[in-house]
Amino acid sequence: MSRNWTAEQLQAITARGGSLLVSAAAGSGKTAVLVERVIRRIADPVNPVDADKLAVVTFSNAAAAEIRERVDTALSALLAECPDDYGLRRQQMLLAKAHICTIHSFCMDVIRQNFQQLAVSPDFRIGDENELALLRAEAAAEVVEEYYAGGNEAFFALVEMVSSGRDDKRLMQTVERLHTFVRSHPFPEHWLEQKLTLYDPDIPVSASVWGQTILAYTEQAMTHWAHQLRQALLVIEGDGTLAKAYAVRFNEDAAYAGKLLDAAKNGEWDTIYKALRGYEFGSLGAARGFDDKALKERLLGTRNGFKAAVKALRERQFCATEAQHREDMLDLLPKITVLFELVKAYAARYEEKKRDRNLLDFTDLEQLALKLLVQSENGQTVRTEVARSLSQSIEEIFIDEYQDVNEVQNEIFKAISREEQNLFMVGDVKQSIYRFRQAMPELFLHYKEVFAPFDEQHFPAKITLGRNFRSRSGVTSAVNFIFTQIMSRKMGEIEYAGDELLIPAAVYPETRLPQVTLDVVDASQLEDDETAAQLEARHIAGQIKKLLSDGLMVTENGALRRASFRDIAILLRSVKGKAQVYANELEACGIPVYSDTSGDYFKAREVAVMLSLLRTVDNPLSDIDLVAVMLSPMFAFTATELSAIRLANPRAPLYLAAAVYAKESEKAAQLLQTLEKLRTAAVSLSPDRLIEYVYTLTGYDLMVLAMPNGLKRLANLRLLSEYARGYEQSGCKTLAGLVRLFNRMMEQGLSLGEAPAFADTADVVRILSMHKSKGLEFPVCFVADCSKQFNRQDLNEPSLLHSTLGFSCKRREPESLKQYTTVPQEALKLEISKGMLSEEMRILYVALTRAKEYLYIVTAEKKPDKRLAKLAENLTDSVKLNPFTVQGAQSFSDWILTAALRKKEAACLRELAGLDDSCVLPDDGVWQVRLITPAAPENKQTEAAEETAVIVPKAASADMPLLYKLRERIDKVYPFIQSVEIPTKLAVSDIAERQTVLTELRGPSFTFSGGLTPAQKGSALHKFMQFSDYRQASLDLAAEISRMQRQSYLSPEESAVIDQKKLATFFEGALAKRMFASPKLMRELKFISQLDAKEYSTACAESGEDDYIVIQGVADCVFEEDGALVIVDYKTDAVKSAEELIKRYSLQLHYYKRALEQSLAKPVKECVLYSFALGRPISI
Repeated sequence: MSRNWTAEQLQAITARGGSLLVSAAAGSGKTAVLVERVIRRIADPVNPVDADKLAVVTFSNAAAAEIRERVDTALSALLAECPDDYGLRRQQMLLAKAHICTIHSFCMDVIRQNFQQLAVSPDFRIGDENELALLRAEAAAEVVEEYYAGGNEAFFALVEMVSSGRDDKRLMQTVERLHTFVRSHPFPEHWLEQKLTLYDPDIPVSASVWGQTILAYTEQAMTHWAHQLRQALLVIEGDGTLAKAYAVRFNEDAAYAGKLLDAAKNGEWDTIYKALRGYEFGSLGAARGFDDKALKERLLGTRNGFKAAVKALRERQFCATEAQHREDMLDLLPKITVLFELVKAYAARYEEKKRDRNLLDFTDLEQLALKLLVQSENGQTVRTEVARSLSQSIEEIFIDEYQDVNEVQNEIFKAISREEQNLFMVGDVKQSIYRFRQAMPELFLHYKEVFAPFDEQHFPAKITLGRNFRSRSGVTSAVNFIFTQIMSRKMGEIEYAGDELLIPAAVYPETRLPQVTLDVVDASQLEDDETAAQLEARHIAGQIKKLLSDGLMVTENGALRRASFRDIAILLRSVKGKAQVYANELEACGIPVYSDTSGDYFKAREVAVMLSLLRTVDNPLSDIDLVAVMLSPMFAFTATELSAIRLANPRAPLYLAAAVYAKESEKAAQLLQTLEKLRTAAVSLSPDRLIEYVYTLTGYDLMVLAMPNGLKRLANLRLLSEYARGYEQSGCKTLAGLVRLFNRMMEQGLSLGEAPAFADTADVVRILSMHKSKGLEFPVCFVADCSKQFNRQDLNEPSLLHSTLGFSCKRREPESLKQYTTVPQEALKLEISKGMLSEEMRILYVALTRAKEYLYIVTAEKKPDKRLAKLAENLTDSVKLNPFTVQGAQSFSDWILTAALRKKEAACLRELAGLDDSCVLPDDGVWQVRLITPAAPENKQTEAAEETAVIVPKAASADMPLLYKLRERIDKVYPFIQSVEIPTKLAVSDIAERQTVLTELRGPSFTFSGGLTPAQKGSALHKFMQFSDYRQASLDLAAEISRMQRQSYLSPEESAVIDQKKLATFFEGALAKRMFASPKLMRELKFISQLDAKEYSTACAESGEDDYIVIQGVADCVFEEDGALVIVDYKTDAVKSAEELIKRYSLQLHYYKRALEQSLAKPVKECVLYSFALGRPISI
């Protein structure tokens, strides 16, 4: 704990007394703070909290593992200082049971512990996404078919409105999308009912949520344009020539904008509708003799922008009058009603299909956990007994990346908290970039707004960590300079000012190199076969080569070292379709590169060949698959040979023709022999083992290794057997089943993930998407492809979804099939667009804050002068750009270049834009701003070879001292070799068996003729004792067995062999009565403890080494009695005396006793073996 914490970090670590929201900027050490707070809570010398009474929830397994490892390492360090501290040793054991996990893992634990209250089996599994996608498609198709059969006229009208006319694919997609969306809300059916009420035809359009959204947007738009027109008038009226030509029209336009503004403020819908259609823009006069062309263009640009805004309002937002909107509602209401009913029916069918396969998906985990924790009563959320009990067992809830929670997850956290007074929430709303997963940064913003600043007395409170320990000051200054101008509450959802600014706190050696470079690549003169991305990539490749050849130094652990390829990352908004372009250009320049692109796994050449082979083995009469196999490197047939085979029997399947041709061709005979071996093996081998057998038999894995990208191809082949092994759980236990599954996946357009081409430590330049870069950092970052247009494709969907505004769609005339936009559709477009652009801004923030030392921003512009002049129109006297103009951006480049025009070093950009230096803002950071005019290389390959030679190191002579040191290390003998033989973890039963001589051996299962084996009968009895309701069983044993069979806890065979007399003896006995009288009874209690290795290994005892073994086990039953514990272990062994059981299991119960006393901190008064064979308890 020797780290020097800042005052704010220390507050976040040590504050006690209530809930805390920690707003942690990029690079501010939020994970370190969270971990330190956990450590200090459990290692508190005065008031320690048991480690298993803390819940630390993250959003990725990697993050959870990192936090657990950090806490464990810190505890180990404390124990090394105080080895006799029993409390710390106990905390380390409890840490294994601590809830340091993902939200889904936490929900899974809650469900498994309370499965009896839900219609799920405790041994459920999480379905593979492709497997679930097939089930969703089946469920949607079945439900739609049933509605067709039902003859519902409203349904037929819905089909006509939603479907494309050729099939029902769009309707089923709409149903699936709506179902997925509503499940991110706490009570999906309630959400559907609530949003259906919005379609009440009697609600005036101006009073509807959609109308209010549009009116607010109109007010914002007209406020902006009225101001712009007035500013333009000031310029016009200052020049006689301009005033004569433009003043009248600009005055008319300004008055018109004011009229629209007043109507929007007053909610006068029809007034605006008529005004938008009743105004004619008059022609401007000719400003002859006025020579300032740039000024004229800016004035005309202002008026044209206003015209475009009016046109958009007329054709889109105000698409209907009050009366027409009512007609739309009357037409849409029955269709939306049946759509929502269809979604509910689909949800039920999908749940049924998952239940039949004992599957859950990740959203099920959240919804089922929420169902256990809260109920909705009269519109109010009420906590259940499970929630109240769970909240008492958790002292504090730590939530990492809180800005990414959705509404369901937030309700879960509230339910398990103690009236929301023991929450520790860490995050940064500026890095909330998962709205597509229904993340709601609004939740973080709400707490940030209502919580008071931390003062050590009042809670809940908020603390801001603004110091950045990642980046050089030049990088943080650049981020602040850009986002101070563009990010606001209206655009970005948070005001970037004050506490939100990054404060540089990282310590780096001085450098003369520019820490931030903005390169604007002129792409005006593209060759016919060139793209702007190629120019940009070629420029970046040149920069990388120059940096490394010039000996760029980067900092690692406080010391300088030569930079290498792995220190450099290229960040793109989307890698799809672009990453390969950049990779090709870098590779052409001799730069090793790795891209995180993942193509279609099934279309990878090596995988496609294997799939064809598997299909051929399953059905050799499939000519297409057989041809693909024969032409592959596996058998290497030529086209000529294929022709000869075909001619051997022209009308028969190719396989039979090959059988004829094999009489004269050894190659064909070898093919048939191989296929026969594989078909024979397929009968007995599982699909994954069959695939491995293919590699052994044909050597195909070694063949692909010799191909380009051989390592990746080999990894893809290995993945195929892993995928096959995974799908065995879903019922694909035969080759035919696996082939059918893969075929269905390909028909549905589904795929699997490809294997990575490089390890994380490989010395390559990485090309990453900005999303994937979150949480990472690189000494040198190139933020590229900034001129890529924002993806607004979702806004063109025929139906839209929004958490507040609900569902919207277009209206279609049944006779003409002509579609019309609607007020709900346009309102949702506005809100979704605004949210999407806010998220794009946060994605840019994430990208720019990945750089540790040197940040390069690269954008290719086809006409940079015109683009910059257009962006210059958005500049005002205020530092903060108008949110309305910021919302009009089409790319990252628009935001970056607009802000950069006000940077002192960007004189070259201002010159192109026609601006002087009066717009420059003061800033301490220094940028390098360049206009790049690329020249296409005459001989790219030769140039690349020459340039590569600069950075290839020469062979070095032997370093003899180093050689001796290496030999010394190679010959060194590990001093703790005895510890290698000691396992790190064992089950209690393993230890007991190792030290107990078995006196009885049972025959194998096949020696028992018919029925269940004795071991299976014993397992059935154990299963009853594990899952039954003891009180119900004591009242009506047969009824309880019947219930367990109905709910699939027991199979019919197991139910039939359970000995009810033995169970009745147990429930009538004194031990059962003691259990019923106990204040607390725990079944299947899992525990973890430590065992001194000396007790396990005599070699370790002789060596004197201090090693420990983690031991784990599960106690059948533990109950409290008189303030102490009683351990009960059920035994079905066929014995004749109690001594036999005592001899076998006394050591096992000894370890149970020791472990439970340590973990539960209560004494064990008695250990009991209950023998069903003897019908009595045996106390040990």
